[in-house]
Amino acid sequence: MAKVYGVAVQGAAGWWGEQHLHAFMAHPQAEIVAMCDTNAEAAKARAKALGLSCKIYASLEQTLADNDVEILSIATPSCYHAKDAALAMQAGKHVLVEKPIATTLEDLALLKRTVAETNVKTMAGFVLRWNDMFIALKAMMEEKLIGDVFMAQADFWQNMSWLDIAMNTWLGKKAIAGSITLAGGCHALDAVRWLLGGARVVEVFAYGTNFAFPDWDHDPTTLAVMRLENGAVCKLASTLEPCAPYLLRVELLGTEGTIRNNRLYVRRWRGQHDYTEIPTDVPGMGVLDQAMRQEFGHLIECVDKNVESHANLADAIRTHEALMAVDLSVAEGRPVSLPLI
Repeated sequence: MAKVYGVAVQGAAGWWGEQHLHAFMAHPQAEIVAMCDTNAEAAKARAKALGLSCKIYASLEQTLADNDVEILSIATPSCYHAKDAALAMQAGKHVLVEKPIATTLEDLALLKRTVAETNVKTMAGFVLRWNDMFIALKAMMEEKLIGDVFMAQADFWQNMSWLDIAMNTWLGKKAIAGSITLAGGCHALDAVRWLLGGARVVEVFAYGTNFAFPDWDHDPTTLAVMRLENGAVCKLASTLEPCAPYLLRVELLGTEGTIRNNRLYVRRWRGQHDYTEIPTDVPGMGVLDQAMRQEFGHLIECVDKNVESHANLADAIRTHEALMAVDLSVAEGRPVSLPLI
């Protein structure tokens, strides 16, 4: 009989915490044994609404002391992710931590040290790796269908003022959210790095601007150019203020073809006069539940088979280091070389 793993969701009373609960509840090898939230009464109400009979904790320390908890899923505001993930790993818990996994270089360095010192399975919440379009593109890249990529473009556009979610109350505060680059651009850069086999960023130059949110203490729009270790270049655009529908776009220009999200042009396909559209779900088509279930199921499989996830924290640290280089470049108006930690 397959082992069932005890899961605790931290931030269980929040909107994103609820998504975590649903994703784990759908997996036959996961059991929600605890909820952790500073608002314990709201967590109790959520457990009742979902028909869950589990322990309710108001602190992470209580949660980590519970021997029934084998996996901690972190869905709290961004500034808490790194320290809480580090504590969980040190307590011997496997960890899924939402992005951004850290909001400061100090916290990112803490995660890097903790990953090196502990022996648990970790995963960053880059759910788009389980989006059907990116699964298809990853297979094409592994077959070298477009040859060697010399330029990449990645965009994250989301007007947060159009969404009525609790996150909106703290996204404009740098001390909590970190930046738009970390909060949203992380998806786009992670997709590029993953599709390019984990390519490392070695230099960044970026600009930021703010037209829509004068009360924010950081720029809701950033535009960065990056140089990768193999000599390729990448443009990363992140914005939370466009008058436009949600967009997550990745464009890869290769020596043998070009990918533009779900559109493909390949030299070897003779007679092709225009891009061929891949009939697949693209980010933003409302299939988040399916992708999250696959994502969380992947973590359970990694724990069960004692293998590393391709979305582990060690890899995510490299993505976040590049994102923090973008923010540093915006703040200081200069090119920033990596590594930073």
